[in-house]
Amino acid sequence: MTQKGTKETRTAEALAMKDEQMKILGSQNAQLLTSLNAMDDEIGTLKMHKLRLEEENRSLRDQNFELQSKARAAETTLIKAQ
Repeated sequence: MTQKGTKETRTAEALAMKDEQMKILGSQNAQLLTSLNAMDDEIGTLKMHKLRLEEENRSLRDQNFELQSKARAAETTLIKAQ
C-alpha cells in the first residue's frame, strides 16, 4: 500500500509541477504577446513618421530646385544687364 501511495503522491506532485509550469508559460506567453503588440504599434508609428519625412524631403527638394532655377535666371539676367 505504501508503494501505491508513494506512486500516487509522485504522480500528484508531477501533475502539480506541470500545472505550475503551464501557468508560468501562459504568463510568459501573455507578456510576449503584449510586447509584440507594443512593438507592432511602435513600428506603425515609425512607418508613418518615415512617410511624413519622405514627403517633407520631396517638398524641400522641389523648393530647392525652384530656388536654384530662380538663382540661375537671376544670374543670367545680371550677366545680360552688364
